[in-house]
Amino acid sequence: MNHLLTCECGREIAVTRKQAGQEIACACGKTLRVPTLRGFAELPVATSANPAGDGSDSRQDQAASAWSGWRGPAIAVASAVFIIAGFATARFLYHRYSVDTSYTIEDEIVAGEELFDQSSPEELSYAWNDYQKLRLAGKDRPWFYRYEKFAQDRERSAMVSGTICLLGGFAAFGIWLTTRSKKS
Repeated sequence: MNHLLTCECGREIAVTRKQAGQEIACACGKTLRVPTLRGFAELPVATSANPAGDGSDSRQDQAASAWSGWRGPAIAVASAVFIIAGFATARFLYHRYSVDTSYTIEDEIVAGEELFDQSSPEELSYAWNDYQKLRLAGKDRPWFYRYEKFAQDRERSAMVSGTICLLGGFAAFGIWLTTRSKKS
């Protein structure tokens, strides 16, 4: 709540309890001492933030009060989320598009058939006998499957972090808008 401090020149200056005991300057150039907290009870209550209309004291108070409370930390957190998630999204997309996923199962089948056609019946027989004698387990998935899975995982991660980035950006923008409307 603002109180009015009257200067010798007749101007009334709005002061707050935060300014108790401080010295402030009037527009006429004189320095006024704001009373202590006990002296505030004797000052009249201001009906508006700045009745003199000189804009000297209320703009800084309004700017400070717009970011006080929850808005300041909230916009800091939202901005940090926006920046960190943005970098994560860029990194995931870089990894996604650095992997060549052009080799497909059809290419693998064609390559296997070519290898089969190039092998003699004896070589195929030996390979089959070795497989049965050694009881080899199933082979690992081909490398192109792993690359494709990696690319899909990175794409999914980029979508999630991109969504978080957008939410953080919208939250920071919304908080900023509330401070703009509060100043008006």
